Amino acid sequence: MAILTIAANAVRRLARDRSNWFFVFVFPLALILLIGAAFGGGQPLRVAVVADDVGDLGDDLIVALEDVEDLRVDRYDSASAAIDAVSRGQANGALLIPDGYTVGLRSGQVAELGFVMRPDSLGPVVRSVVDSVIQDQAIVLAAADLVASLADTPLDDAIATARSVLAAVPGVSVETVEVGTDELAVEFAGLGQFDLGASQQLVLFVFLTSLSGAATLIQNRELGVTRRTLSAPVSSRQLLVGEGLGRFLVALTQGVYIVIGTRLLFGVNWGNWGATAAILVVFCMVSAGAAMLAGATLRTQSQASGIGVGVGLGFAALGGSMLPLELMPTGIRALSRVTPHAWALEGYADVVRRGGGIIDVLPQLGVLAAMAASLFVLGGWALHRTITHPG
Repeated sequence: MAILTIAANAVRRLARDRSNWFFVFVFPLALILLIGAAFGGGQPLRVAVVADDVGDLGDDLIVALEDVEDLRVDRYDSASAAIDAVSRGQANGALLIPDGYTVGLRSGQVAELGFVMRPDSLGPVVRSVVDSVIQDQAIVLAAADLVASLADTPLDDAIATARSVLAAVPGVSVETVEVGTDELAVEFAGLGQFDLGASQQLVLFVFLTSLSGAATLIQNRELGVTRRTLSAPVSSRQLLVGEGLGRFLVALTQGVYIVIGTRLLFGVNWGNWGATAAILVVFCMVSAGAAMLAGATLRTQSQASGIGVGVGLGFAALGGSMLPLELMPTGIRALSRVTPHAWALEGYADVVRRGGGIIDVLPQLGVLAAMAASLFVLGGWALHRTITHPG
């Protein structure tokens, strides 16, 4: 009972300290959102178009854009609204179809179309797609003009004839054969916009928060909480187990929150839930063991906070939380094996990207469990020595 009380107090302190709310609950999800919005894959191309008083030919142009696979078309009533959508990041580009577009084309005038795009890698891609659709309509209208002049038929009939003729023209059959496929492209294919960043930030924040929380153990010693606890009918072993369980529950609380929050808010695919939960639990044990060791060996709260952040961010960078392991040089990737982050992220890669289950991540679970056991033994011994020999 004493063990559970000590552990529960650790969780209560996390919840009561309002300064923790932002860094433990708000900041991780905000960072996942920003990273996914800026670098995540899986988002469709989006183009804004002005659909006000453009006539039937303008509508045909918009419908042709809507038929393009993986292109989302949003209609706006004015050019200013479409450009504003681009500036806000709601569209990769905007096609500005002028008023009277159809009337001008039917009277033989040249129609000027405007295009505004974002200064990123997707803007030119959308521009090329839009250019292709415009070119297709220009070919139809040129053919219709020729048919109308030669056969002396109305333009609408000539357009219909041109479309039927062009539709009957044999096209080019394209078959893509992947030779020497880029392994990285295959590795990250099919990931959702937030899938990669979610697992990276999960291990980063769980470990970082745990190390920073080691200051609580130091504060307990400085304020005499540890001494008063031992004066009660509580043994030093119960105190050590309770503190270790408390560190674990704090890490697990944040981890579960991030997993569920990203799933509900961003639709993150976590793959097999059993394997995902197993990796999270064992990684939280590693984080708790590291917090125990840091809290026992460091002398002041400022040391725990500063060194905890430095070590936490350093391990995160080396372990793949800031740059995927697959993009690291071979030597750095081998060195990353000293961090629990690398093993956890490798496990999540098997689960999320390759559809693996708990059997597939047994090697990673075994290494993480060994790390957790080692850290708990060292941390428990160091904390026991600090408690029994406070000088």
